[in-house]
Amino acid sequence: MEQIDLKQLIEQYPEVLTDGTKLKAYILDLYPQCKRGMVNILVAIQQCGIVSEMQASKNPSALDMSRWKKVLDDDYGFAGATAETCMQMWCSAVGVQLEVKVSVETKPNKPNDNIPPKIEEKADETLALQDLQNSQKDWFLYEGFLFAGAILKRVKNEYLKYKGEINIPKGVTCIGENAFAGCENLTTIIMPNGVTSIGNGAFKGCKSLISIAIDGSVTNIGDGAFKGCTELANVTIPCGVTSIREKTFLDCASLVTVAIPNSVTTIGQAAFYGCTGLTSISIPDSVTNIGNYAFKRCTSLTSITIPSSVVSIGVEAFESSLIKTANIPILEKERKERELAEAKRREEQKRLEQQRLALEKERREKGVCQHCGGDFKGLFIKKCVYCGRKKDY
Repeated sequence: MEQIDLKQLIEQYPEVLTDGTKLKAYILDLYPQCKRGMVNILVAIQQCGIVSEMQASKNPSALDMSRWKKVLDDDYGFAGATAETCMQMWCSAVGVQLEVKVSVETKPNKPNDNIPPKIEEKADETLALQDLQNSQKDWFLYEGFLFAGAILKRVKNEYLKYKGEINIPKGVTCIGENAFAGCENLTTIIMPNGVTSIGNGAFKGCKSLISIAIDGSVTNIGDGAFKGCTELANVTIPCGVTSIREKTFLDCASLVTVAIPNSVTTIGQAAFYGCTGLTSISIPDSVTNIGNYAFKRCTSLTSITIPSSVVSIGVEAFESSLIKTANIPILEKERKERELAEAKRREEQKRLEQQRLALEKERREKGVCQHCGGDFKGLFIKKCVYCGRKKDY
């Protein structure tokens, strides 16, 4: 593959710094053997303004480099070693030099630390806190966590390496969608005060997770947030949560106790599906709806209390459970309503039968057909002129 000399190209054709079309044309003319993918990345770096930022910053930091790579990945889909190589080519061409990588040993943070003592970049570059404060960017990485403002998001597959206990830093208000999904060696999550939302699938598939302290400030737990956490044994849902969403605890086979607060009004579809370790559960008075398959295949569930506030229980909500004692007012109410409807039906049937017999008697007394009220005709065998039946009285 031909090596592109961007610096020489800029010296000969300075307009390429501002015109992406000419840049691409010159590269293809001067370096016909160059791969089109690399050409497109070089042009994208120029067109999205990264080159201008490079020129403005004489000594860009590794944090700047990571931000530029993020822009390429998010806006153009360019990532990996080729994108980084193209970035370095542009740095060399415009005469800027990246910071040298620095490795700093730090002690584990305490759960109540207000600000992380170090910022860890995706390329294993460790920067001082001052670099973060001076960067004035709206995102950064810390201990493998990607923060966008106060939202903790997932960084591709970086989290899969995490083991044991994780202390989420103070200041985080939202744990994003699939943030820790698939971290099979994670055992404990310590959540700081101030977290208000746990995204869809946030801890999905954390098969070794045995303990999580959900902060009382949490008001939203997303769909499938703890799906497949097979070792999770106990959960206390905060008082601000109003809905246990779909598949929240699906296949949490070791789940033994769940504390549901009075703020919850809805238990969603398959919320506790396959929680084979759950033996009993008490539904608070605030709940009005229990979704389809909510407790299906809870094969150890033998006792449940459901309040009169519940007006709807979905299809197969308790299928395959072993419930022996249950207080389910809605089912008792439905049974009584069915019995009452059946009694009314029988009473109406009896009334109609009595009415029919009285009418037949009246017709016989008049000498007409007791079935339709028609006259009889015939000398020896009398038949009704309307229905054709023989006189049978």
